[in-house]
Amino acid sequence: MHQKFLCPVCKTPLINAENSYACSNGHVYHFSENVLILLEPVKKNKIDNFITKYFEYRKKDGSLNLITEDFQKLPFIKDSRNSKEWQFRRYSLEVINKITRGLKIRTVLEFGPYNGWLTNRLAEKGYDVTAIDYFNDELTGLRSIKHYKSKWLPIQMDLRDLSIINSKFDLIVFNHSLHFFNSYLKIIDDAKKLLNADGEIIILGIPIYKDSTIIISTVKNTFTHFENVHNFDYDLFKGEFKGYFESDDKDKLESTGFKLIGYPQLRLKNITTNVITNKPKYCYGILKPVKN
Repeated sequence: MHQKFLCPVCKTPLINAENSYACSNGHVYHFSENVLILLEPVKKNKIDNFITKYFEYRKKDGSLNLITEDFQKLPFIKDSRNSKEWQFRRYSLEVINKITRGLKIRTVLEFGPYNGWLTNRLAEKGYDVTAIDYFNDELTGLRSIKHYKSKWLPIQMDLRDLSIINSKFDLIVFNHSLHFFNSYLKIIDDAKKLLNADGEIIILGIPIYKDSTIIISTVKNTFTHFENVHNFDYDLFKGEFKGYFESDDKDKLESTGFKLIGYPQLRLKNITTNVITNKPKYCYGILKPVKN
């Protein structure tokens, strides 16, 4: 794993030392429990404070019920509390296996790896995987790498600034994560610059709402609940959090060159969204290289 990076502060090249990266202006970034921390101190403190409070909430609500032995099996796991979520991720694994079959892939960038369930499957194929996220805990974040036999490069960084990655990739995967960002078009534009000439981008887990009234209200109520009951702001970067896509977002994604396809495993459920318009249609997106 020989990826290259720029300093998040001054954007000068980082030089790889034994257990850190440093730029010529004296900014140093260290590894912590096998995770490279590419964050300036102020932003890191803000992110870590959010994660600590969010993690405490997740432990209280009982949704963090995985044990060490479970991770290697993901997404093929019996989890009664989160069974639908893991079924959806299994569908995504089937989709990505089909898309990548026959492709010549060496390097992969994964955006939003969660607990490494997909990262591990990609690494098992022999891919050189770089996984980037905000979350850095060992159950829902980057330090979950400790639970797997496969190895990859996990990086804690600001996902809104892909420009600090100074390497090219054969495949970029947005793992059920892009719809959480209002700035998704900028993120996509930056991701395109990281592709090799024949590289592809896959967006997994896209929920598209024809009628977004209820989901908008749900997101707003979630913000209020976390602020009033749990005493922290769920919208980590003011105005950035989205959590869903609408019909005009679909149009914008397609205008950037993506082909959006409904999950074949959810065909019947997706058909019902033509009538029940406040339910999401679940799609994935593919951006293939332009052939001259």
